[in-house]
Amino acid sequence: LGVTALFRREAKKGPLDVQREAKLEEIENRIEENIQTGRLSSALVDDALAAADLARNLERPRAEVEGRYSRANQLALKYGTTRQQVEAAYQWAWTLCWWYEDYSAFVDQYAIVEERVRGSRNAYDLEQLSNLWLILHGIVNNGTIDALSASYSVRTDTLVTELERLRGEKDRPSTA
Repeated sequence: LGVTALFRREAKKGPLDVQREAKLEEIENRIEENIQTGRLSSALVDDALAAADLARNLERPRAEVEGRYSRANQLALKYGTTRQQVEAAYQWAWTLCWWYEDYSAFVDQYAIVEERVRGSRNAYDLEQLSNLWLILHGIVNNGTIDALSASYSVRTDTLVTELERLRGEKDRPSTA
């Protein structure tokens, strides 16, 4: 009869998911211990980012994943390096796009990544911004988000300006 209410689909955990869950629990315990003992450092930020990524890959509920990215972002701003601040914002934007297909939230998060990358001398930061710009270009080009609300031309100009700035750094030929 095709009555779907009679069937319960239970996902079976594979060995990789079991390993990921164990790793997530281990990292969460370490985060809790470090916060309780006041060991607030960039290592804590790395753990918070790893926990958010693991929760995302385990397809935990969106609120849980976003809560972990929010925590990683806050810790990165307080105790992390500039690279970690960019990474936290970037991974959150990536997740909003590819896991939740929430393009308006992605556009908002893009702005945060862009602000953190502006002026960076790290070519990898600009590579990540370029990755997000390609997504932005796609969602604007196919009409998912309109160019004006995405500030598409401003975002494009910012990326080009930042890439040209790095290209002009003659004292760093591998970056240029």
